[in-house]
Amino acid sequence: MHSRFHHSEKISWYQDGHLKEVFDMRYSGNGYCYEIEEVNKCLINNLLESDKLPPGVSLSLITILDKIRDEIGLVY
Repeated sequence: MHSRFHHSEKISWYQDGHLKEVFDMRYSGNGYCYEIEEVNKCLINNLLESDKLPPGVSLSLITILDKIRDEIGLVY
């Protein structure tokens, strides 16, 4: 990844020490831009869920985050 890895707009792929390809990517901004785009796509296409992230994965993530909040004493 190029500089500012968390905001990078390029990834260089090296194989055996030689540059093979550079991928240019658009940077959409901070936060949940990609998630919002996916929700909009699903709504436009009358989909109840995304094929990119099944509901079970979301539930697992929420469970993990709830445990972390409990362990560190974070209360909203």
